[in-house]
Amino acid sequence: MINILDYGASGDGLTLNTGSFCKAIAAAKASGEAVLVPAGCFLTGTIDLQGVSLHLEKGAVIKGSPNREDYPIMPFHHNELGDLQALIVCLEGEDVVIDGDGVIDLNGSSFFDFSRPIIPESRVEMTQSQLEECTVEREWRPTQSIFFYKVKKLTMRDVTVLDAPCWTITVAECVNVKLTGMNIDTNLRLPNDDGIHISSCDDVIISGCNISSGDDCIAISGITNWAKPCENLVISVSRRRPAYVKCRKIQGYT
Repeated sequence: MINILDYGASGDGLTLNTGSFCKAIAAAKASGEAVLVPAGCFLTGTIDLQGVSLHLEKGAVIKGSPNREDYPIMPFHHNELGDLQALIVCLEGEDVVIDGDGVIDLNGSSFFDFSRPIIPESRVEMTQSQLEECTVEREWRPTQSIFFYKVKKLTMRDVTVLDAPCWTITVAECVNVKLTGMNIDTNLRLPNDDGIHISSCDDVIISGCNISSGDDCIAISGITNWAKPCENLVISVSRRRPAYVKCRKIQGYT
């Protein structure tokens, strides 16, 4: 595997490592290997996987930058959320794997102002505890978090994903997808932080995932391509923590 430390990365939680990830991915793409993220906290902007796999060792943390300029616009336009800006992006590819015992901290809370709650209209005065459950304002946020598009044979397993600023994991128009053993925990006051959003995909297995979300835990739609339905999905739900599956009606398809 290609170790990001060999390309100048620093796991001090302060150094921006976007360039090191880019160099490691280029080397891994040339060699056909995966990129290894060792123990440490690696602050970064957008990671463009370009079809390369990631392995996160125990103790490894990929942490999203809190700065807007570290999220360039990617060549994809989302029908609902506009220009694609995300922490981890893979536009096309085959046999892509993200796995390991590490953490992807999307750092979504850094884009929101918790002193500015969005208070809904109410006929009675809200209590302090109710106010503290309201969603909060933002100036800007990444429009996606982890985004896959037209990947064939995609696997995510065992990784913990935290604090999404928007949809946590989006899988769009992909084939042969397995999401297993994931732990997804989002801030319940951030809007639109779906755990897993499957759009226009075929042959999908979601199994053994623990998801805590302020929005849909699992959503199934055709929002990235209204003409293409999702087909052949298997979702294994834990009795201990059942997932909520939201299906959006697709034009011409129920």
